[in-house]
Amino acid sequence: MTKTPVGLIQTVLGPVKPENLGLTMAHEHLLLDIRCYVQQAEAASDRTYRNTLIKMDNLGNLPERFQYSLENMTLLDEAAAIEEAYEFKLAGGQSFVDTTSGGSIGRDPLGLARISRATGINIVMGSGYYVWQSHPEDMNDKSVESIAEEIINEIENGVKDTGIKPGVIGEIGCSWPIHPNELKSLEAAAIAQKNTGAAMTLHPVGPREAKDKILNVIQKAGADCNKVIFGHCDHYSDQDDVLNLLKAGCYIELDVFGWEDTSLELIMPSAKFGNDQERIENIGQIIEMGFGDKILIAQDVCQKWQYQRYGGKGFSHILDNIIHRFKTFGFSDSDINNLLVNNPKKAFAFDIG
Repeated sequence: MTKTPVGLIQTVLGPVKPENLGLTMAHEHLLLDIRCYVQQAEAASDRTYRNTLIKMDNLGNLPERFQYSLENMTLLDEAAAIEEAYEFKLAGGQSFVDTTSGGSIGRDPLGLARISRATGINIVMGSGYYVWQSHPEDMNDKSVESIAEEIINEIENGVKDTGIKPGVIGEIGCSWPIHPNELKSLEAAAIAQKNTGAAMTLHPVGPREAKDKILNVIQKAGADCNKVIFGHCDHYSDQDDVLNLLKAGCYIELDVFGWEDTSLELIMPSAKFGNDQERIENIGQIIEMGFGDKILIAQDVCQKWQYQRYGGKGFSHILDNIIHRFKTFGFSDSDINNLLVNNPKKAFAFDIG
């Protein structure tokens, strides 16, 4: 049995020192298959999107219909991923946390390793299970203990026969109301976090009640909240929603920078994606509240419409377009360095509490 030494960050090419992580996007997807979300459109005209390739003449209509498109919901092309990721590298980026976890969504340890070698970007890989729609067929038969053991074994010994180790637990899917198998997965992830010292990143949806329930479950299971990341806090939350999480020691993640098409909310009415200016203002308020060391940011690139080759803002959006807006809004260099460098290197370093 081998373990990642305390204080280091596990990447797909091996452990690195935190000071070598550099400018980091804390929640991205380089290779992914989320066709588990694809639905049959009610209207015949919308059903044409199911098998249509993404082109400039249909791109504008896609955000409102992304759940109908099989093509849109896959990022399977390594060469395309390398090209898109390299834009991040050219913008000064150094590391990705790829939060694609296990199950049916296409986690690819060897593919991520090849992308890391090709680009020179550090990649931290995920583990555990996403939302219930993506769970393996035998998930009903798995126990909390067996799932926790799976995660711990991957972190200590690598995924199957690849020898490539995850460096983060998650993203752990939590629907609302939470599915029974998601509840098992969440509790198991918390147990694995306690036993490995790895960070755990969560995919919560729903109202404050949902986040409070998640927090209660992971605390009871013994997770170290200082290593817990609540993702998608720009989707649903106001300050009161996240203050409870911050006071518990958790990180909050505003990870959909660039998701500014308001038609997205027609599909998910409970999700308030907002816009980048609102995200910037919210981060500024959280910094003023004294929690500037508990914020992570990213773009959650997970669909083809986000790729630069299709007119999207890509992996380099924050570095290309947001940093100067932070400065215009009054963020100090220290504030920005915390968001992109100091907070990720602290969050993702292994630490047995």
